Amino acid sequence: MLVTARPSLAPGVCAAAAAPLTILLSFGLLGAWASESEVLSRLMGSSGAFGSLVVISGLVEMAFLTVMLCHIGTGREVPLAVLLGVATLPWTVGLLGTEVHVGRVVAALGELEASDARNTLALGVGEAMASRVLGAWVSAALLVGLSLGLALNRAGGEPPLVGSPRGHFTKMMFGVVAALALAAIALVGAMEAYQLFGLLTRLAQVPLAERTDLLAQAVDEVARLRPMRWGCMAVLGTLAVASLAWKARRTVRSEGGWVENGILLASVAALLVLDGHPLRSATERAHALGLGPVSLPTGFEALRTTQAYAPQPLAVLATPEGLAHAGGERLSWNTPTQALAATLSSGLQAPAQAGPGHTGLTPEPMLPLLADARLSGTAIQRLLEASTRAGARSVELVGQQPHTASPATLERFQAHFPFFSLLAARPGTLRLLLPSALSGSASLSWRARFVDGTRLQLSPAEGGGALTLSLNASPADVPEVLAGTLVGLEVSGDVSLKQLGAAADVLALAGASPVVMLDAGASGGPLQSR
Repeated sequence: MLVTARPSLAPGVCAAAAAPLTILLSFGLLGAWASESEVLSRLMGSSGAFGSLVVISGLVEMAFLTVMLCHIGTGREVPLAVLLGVATLPWTVGLLGTEVHVGRVVAALGELEASDARNTLALGVGEAMASRVLGAWVSAALLVGLSLGLALNRAGGEPPLVGSPRGHFTKMMFGVVAALALAAIALVGAMEAYQLFGLLTRLAQVPLAERTDLLAQAVDEVARLRPMRWGCMAVLGTLAVASLAWKARRTVRSEGGWVENGILLASVAALLVLDGHPLRSATERAHALGLGPVSLPTGFEALRTTQAYAPQPLAVLATPEGLAHAGGERLSWNTPTQALAATLSSGLQAPAQAGPGHTGLTPEPMLPLLADARLSGTAIQRLLEASTRAGARSVELVGQQPHTASPATLERFQAHFPFFSLLAARPGTLRLLLPSALSGSASLSWRARFVDGTRLQLSPAEGGGALTLSLNASPADVPEVLAGTLVGLEVSGDVSLKQLGAAADVLALAGASPVVMLDAGASGGPLQSR
């Protein structure tokens, strides 16, 4: 018999029905809210098998809590740690599903290009939030039902909860407040996860120019939920300290009571840590793959470029004052070329992504550099000379893409939501071939020189009419005749790195690959026709 004939029969029956009624009400509200927008079907589809596990565990734990509340109404002892652990089991199952999904997504990022990796990361983590939404929502309903059940049992008598401070009123209030605080945290977690689900699953379809503003708006929305979470965690912390202090003041010390308190505190702490672990794990592992924002020195002006390749480890920083080695050594541009080359040689890499697909090109080894956009033409010439002397056949200048977030925005993301800094920061990587990359049948089809710092004048190697191309040309302005060709891009002393980057971008827009040269005869060989 679950409920005995006592004066507290009516409150006991109501207490036993609190959990199932709360669950049914919450599912009814969720179904009504999701009926038109098909949110529930999307959540279940994205969560996969873990969504079904969350629903099954919720139904099982609902029945179990009903029985436990009946037992409390008959005067039997039920550890509070058991009640809270049962109520939070769907939440734990949902978080495990999120953890597994995020792990699979991050494991596949290493095989993708930088832009594809960010889109895949956003979509994968967004879909992983689905099981977290379902699990936290179901647990919030169970915890509210548990709190109501305990309060109703209090109306009929003193429930002997094991592991809580003894006292006619204090004991019950401990369980009620703890359950409500955990329910609030679970509800905040469900709301935060749902916001991430809606944002990240559609981020890849949002234009690059709008993504940073969208992420900033999401940070504001998530930030509004954080005070509620921290407030509820402060309540739980206060309850934990009060429980331990009460236990320490008791004249008769029960070892079992200490164990119950320890299990309760450890389980709640583990759940709260697990709730934030998937995003922390995704952020850390994505940073390890090179998807994080480029760390720029103070006063550094990043090169803006529309091109991007897989990021490479940076060993050398090129500034208007000279070269700065990762180890701290600094050399001015007046340093002999051989000494500059020795500094650059330590940074040679094999490209993680293949360069332009021309027959006879040998782009390896490649030299990745973090180059200040204010570099003068003279400094660029010294850099190219030293790079060639160091044995490099191509140079990768690492900067930022035009629609990346500003440093202030990135700092804000890093402070409030570090995961968003991965999606808002898109390092640009401008890859330039050196003349030493030409071998075999590869030859230059065009020679390009800067005119007035705003245009390129292109002359065909075979002779014929010249072309003029604006550095601000749109896709409709570039001639198709340049597609698939190698263009010798002459760099003089009055050409800045910004102009060189703009020229390389517009040539890439036309489908051509630039080969940087110091002058018309600095290609390491004659300008041959294709």
